[in-house]
Amino acid sequence: MTAGRPEMPVRRDARSACSAWSFFGDEIAEQAVARLHGDLETGTWDDAHGSLRTQAEYTGSLDLFVSISIA
Repeated sequence: MTAGRPEMPVRRDARSACSAWSFFGDEIAEQAVARLHGDLETGTWDDAHGSLRTQAEYTGSLDLFVSISIA
């Protein structure tokens, strides 16, 4: 996903092209997408991160935290 197009993860086909989404179950992914979609609709995303839309590139990382319960 390019920083200038935060709308892309809202599209299921775009998410399927990014392996990071496979780490999440469908319910969690849908919750994240719904929140992103809402933030894009209300302008909340642009208020917080709008400057990323004009950057030529963005290098980020993914941190995956897994929690298990041992009874």
